[in-house]
Amino acid sequence: LAVETGVWVLYEVENGVLRLTGPSRALLDKSRRKPVIEYLKLQGRFRHLSPEDVERIQRMVDENWERLAEMLKESGKHGSKQG
Repeated sequence: LAVETGVWVLYEVENGVLRLTGPSRALLDKSRRKPVIEYLKLQGRFRHLSPEDVERIQRMVDENWERLAEMLKESGKHGSKQG
């Protein structure tokens, strides 16, 4: 779930080129990501988090993906394999 929610991003950098791998390739589309709460609620270590904390974490994940999309756009690769 950490990957499916976008908390963990699967990627490679080869010869300076960033490329998303595995399930992370589809997660540039925010609608394909599961809500962070689905990951957090299964982990007892996060039970102390308030709803506001969870919202903040969700925003952080979304912002991270926005930055990642910009990095991919700049490289012109969008996570696709080079052929």
